[in-house]
Amino acid sequence: RREIAIRSALGSGRGRLVRQFFAESLLVATLAGLAGLVVAHLGVRFLLSISPEAVARAPEVGIDARLLLFAGLVTVLTALLFGLVPALRGSRVDLTSDLREGSRGMAGGKKSTRVRAALVATQVALALVLLIGAGILIKSFAALQGQDYGFDSSDLLTFEVHLPDARYEDPVLRVDFHQRFHEKLRSLPGVEFVAATSWLPAAGPYHDWGFRYETEDGAQDGEGAQMRIIEGDYFETMGIPLRAGRTFNAGDGEDSPPVMVISETAAEIAFPGRDAIGQQFFSAGADRTVIGLVPDVAFDARGSRKSKIYIPHTEYGDDRNWALVQVVKTSAGLGILPQIRRELDAIDPELVIYRARTMEDVLGRHMESEKFALTLMGIFSGVALLLAAIGVYGILSYSVSQRTREFGIRMALGATTGAVRRRVLAQGAILAGLGLLTGLLGAFWLSKLLQSMVFGVSVTDPAIFALVTVILALVALAAGYVPAHRATQVTPMQALREE
Repeated sequence: RREIAIRSALGSGRGRLVRQFFAESLLVATLAGLAGLVVAHLGVRFLLSISPEAVARAPEVGIDARLLLFAGLVTVLTALLFGLVPALRGSRVDLTSDLREGSRGMAGGKKSTRVRAALVATQVALALVLLIGAGILIKSFAALQGQDYGFDSSDLLTFEVHLPDARYEDPVLRVDFHQRFHEKLRSLPGVEFVAATSWLPAAGPYHDWGFRYETEDGAQDGEGAQMRIIEGDYFETMGIPLRAGRTFNAGDGEDSPPVMVISETAAEIAFPGRDAIGQQFFSAGADRTVIGLVPDVAFDARGSRKSKIYIPHTEYGDDRNWALVQVVKTSAGLGILPQIRRELDAIDPELVIYRARTMEDVLGRHMESEKFALTLMGIFSGVALLLAAIGVYGILSYSVSQRTREFGIRMALGATTGAVRRRVLAQGAILAGLGLLTGLLGAFWLSKLLQSMVFGVSVTDPAIFALVTVILALVALAAGYVPAHRATQVTPMQALREE
């Protein structure tokens, strides 16, 4: 204000003063915009490198003309809003008052002080909202990793072998291939069980065909269910126990009566209070007899359960050329692939092994979206936390620099360093407290938007809300301590020299 008053006294008009300060703001905003583009480019590359499968069309993601235009507009708007508006306000001067009192370091009017305080409180509030969101996602991800999917994913190797229609048009040839291939794989050292399925468990919904059944009173009813076509020792391979009845055997073929194994949920829906074994319902184009009952198995990475029906490939192989996923129970892991390839070549040297992975890797890949959301939220909340700390530090540092004379006089009149420090920290505590209170209310309302993204945790978990609030309060306290300590270093002589 003193500089503006001197320039005005020397003849600078208000328009020239506004242009000067706007130019300074535009320069700062432009430099920040360019730095932001560099950080954005590196950040996008980093995020895509850690979670490529969580982003659709990931290779096409990057900085383009539209993003450059957006960044340019944000830069100009930032300069206009946070540069031009203060410049207009600051260019209104009272020469007599500002020249006489400017050297005392007036901190501006009450309105300016309130605006600065409101901005810092908003930073704290936004940081709290993002940190609470990150905390909820972290707890959800931990619960997701420790859940029970209903099968044993350890020591499972998965891969695909696609049979070309031209040479495997006959369903008998397709069934024969899988049976011969599985027989060879069972003979390999370290292999316990071998099977194949039309879709792996916990890999997402697939073939929700459903079934129709007759209720106890003779009425017809229906229910949706996940359908799986399986071959070989599927339940033994996946570690899914048999609750009742039997699994499929060599007698379940194209010429035998249609059969199926169902999950417990399907049995409870269709046959409540009754023995499901031997019952019939219509599914996959035929009336089928239930021969076995197994527990429910997760159909997605979140552990969601639904009715599931298993049909033998030997019976249903004529429906289409099923792209079955092979599953091998072996402690050798991916190291057994060369031997598997040799056995495949012995049957058909033109076939190849595709997408060989362990089951643990399959589960991990299907949690990429959760990991990606967690990473993004963590980065954003970290940046918000840093901005909140800078905001508290900045406004308290500015306040201390403007009150050098006041603190010097207070200490000259007997005020202790502790009293001065507490006075500055109290100012920071008020700012942080307002931000925390607003942030808690905002987080409680906005956390409901995370409901569809979390697993096994409440979006209003009081422990997370309390922990994040304490952490942010401590960060704000630490940010305010440096200016508070600096205020205690002011001596009366320094205060007089400021005059």
